[in-house]
Amino acid sequence: RPYWLTPGEGSTLYFAAIWEAYPVQEQVWLSTAVITQPASSQRRPLILDAAGQEAWLNPETPLHALQALLASEPAALRERVLAN
Repeated sequence: RPYWLTPGEGSTLYFAAIWEAYPVQEQVWLSTAVITQPASSQRRPLILDAAGQEAWLNPETPLHALQALLASEPAALRERVLAN
């Protein structure tokens, strides 16, 4: 079911994701995946605040800090169902 998600006023949503570039014949293919928080009743993308963005994008961030981001409380969003 599709949803319309919005953050607080004047905010932008930043989703955690991973990517990879790999060669296929004579081309390079790009692949991406959005990171979701641990399963509950619904999967939600991991939404990053300013500190989370900095940690996620920094290759020096220790693994335990990234795991803490995955375990953090879901961001507060306004959700509206678009269709049944």
